[in-house]
Amino acid sequence: MANITGVVVSFMVVFAAQFYNSTIRAKYGSDFLSELLPADNVEEMKNILNHMWENLVLAYFSGKQYFLIFLLGVLVIISLLIRQRNSDKSFVGWWLICLFWLIGTCLFWFAMTKQFVAHDYYFLDTFYLPIVFFVGLCLSILPKPQWYFGELIMALFVAYFGIVSFREDSEFQKQRRVFVANDHFTGSGINFTGSDEFLTESGVSREDTILVMHAYGPNIPFIKMNRVGLAVVGHNPDDIDRGLNWKWDYVVFQRPYFMEDVYAIYPDILNRVESIATNENLILCKRKQDTVSQSLMDFMNIKNPYKIIKTTFETEDSLKSVGIVKDPSKEKNRIGYIGENEVYGFSHDFTKQVGPDTKPRVLKIKGKFLRQNDNQIGIIIAYSQGNELSFYQTIDLTSLSKSNEWTEKEFIVFLPQRKSKKDKLSFYIHNANKNVVLLDDFEFQFYSN
Repeated sequence: MANITGVVVSFMVVFAAQFYNSTIRAKYGSDFLSELLPADNVEEMKNILNHMWENLVLAYFSGKQYFLIFLLGVLVIISLLIRQRNSDKSFVGWWLICLFWLIGTCLFWFAMTKQFVAHDYYFLDTFYLPIVFFVGLCLSILPKPQWYFGELIMALFVAYFGIVSFREDSEFQKQRRVFVANDHFTGSGINFTGSDEFLTESGVSREDTILVMHAYGPNIPFIKMNRVGLAVVGHNPDDIDRGLNWKWDYVVFQRPYFMEDVYAIYPDILNRVESIATNENLILCKRKQDTVSQSLMDFMNIKNPYKIIKTTFETEDSLKSVGIVKDPSKEKNRIGYIGENEVYGFSHDFTKQVGPDTKPRVLKIKGKFLRQNDNQIGIIIAYSQGNELSFYQTIDLTSLSKSNEWTEKEFIVFLPQRKSKKDKLSFYIHNANKNVVLLDDFEFQFYSN
């Protein structure tokens, strides 16, 4: 009776906690999961299993680890057969626990299948500990060596392979978590590092309410800032406008993502806020009280360029991956030509021309282009050492133009500090989808900031 009472009480506590969470979620909202996420159909389940097999199962465990687990399993089966003859049932309870644990993990996988594609930690938190428990149980069942120092030698053997296995997984985790330039979640953590001191020095008190625009991982900025506030997660004009109408004292933008995540989506931001402080990663603003218009350069407090590089395409000097052809609309004018098979057309290596950066820089790009079909093209600006990227930003040109019409645009790119003189600063047109592109009068202006 006591056991039944304990089980009933346990279920009541779980259901009560679930009811309380649902009540809080209905009242205040939540960015956390609030429903089960099984696969929609068998085909989706197969795709997720294939993804897990290639990116998780074969990635987190090496071939020799699988071999050792297999060998251990064979030895355990032999040992259990021998123990069955001797009617030793001392480990039956542990095997039942292992069995129910396995059933529980499988049920959880069925209930949350879609999340095993989204996050590695679902796989690790669900399967890693049961595997460790299974290995430990198998080791405890194996008969003890009867030879001299046998137990010590076996312990050292197990400890060695355990340390090697954990070290391999640790190294793999480091590789898995290496920051890449388009990883905005990790980038947000980097951008908000030191934000507490930055806000304090800028006169922002801990009682002020901070609005964070496009918060990747909404809790990250506020933990780093050590302040409370509001977060806009959406990526559309309505979400930005709604956030600006909330009650807040200051708004913070992530500088590396400001152009693509805010200005490109909501250009009217320049009429709503004004910048009061910036550092390498953040822009701190307050509400704009006047109706005087400000340019993007004024907003960023960017004055005069220290380097201007122009490309008119009149000659082929220093131009790479781009042809020079006559302009069909202007007899004496020449233009750049990128064919459909040129993936990386019209490239520039600015490394030597702009020198090493001890501070963040701003790059303003102006130019004219014409695309002959609707296949996607874009601009890429990157810092790299060999094949490793430390900064990477793309600008989509397809959505900003119409096919077979000349378009003139200018773009602002916030360049981070180059950590090493070996960092190569590159610009190129990315034409992976076989478009035909014409170019004219490109200008690159570099600003200190």
